[in-house]
Amino acid sequence: MYKLIFISLTLILFSCNSTKNMGNTDVDYRTYLDGEWTLVQLNDRVMDASMTRPTITVSQSGNRVSGNGGCNNFASTLEAIGPNTIEMGDIAATKMACPSMSVETEYFKTLGDVATYKVEGSTLMLMSKGGKELLSFSRI
Repeated sequence: MYKLIFISLTLILFSCNSTKNMGNTDVDYRTYLDGEWTLVQLNDRVMDASMTRPTITVSQSGNRVSGNGGCNNFASTLEAIGPNTIEMGDIAATKMACPSMSVETEYFKTLGDVATYKVEGSTLMLMSKGGKELLSFSRI
């Protein structure tokens, strides 16, 4: 008799336990990267909103990264990408001369140091292998 009561109570308790369907928790991280971004911060320097700021466009369908360094256009390939890692190929850029190229030179060099990324809302952060934030972008 006690076994029957125990089994009944156990079944009643477990039947009251609700289960939540969380849906598909596998998020396609690549969709967060796709699109056009404008540079907000380069290393420790905040970009002046009045200047022509460098941009980057990520197109994973074509495995490409392209953009503008403030003067010259550039392109590269996406060699590898994971949930928080990114590897770009060599950067090819046009060769126009502009009055001030220091930001662009630093931008292109810094892009070569990128190994990881993080997207928070409309902000893309590209970081070194050690996790140091190198570049910060805002989605256009």
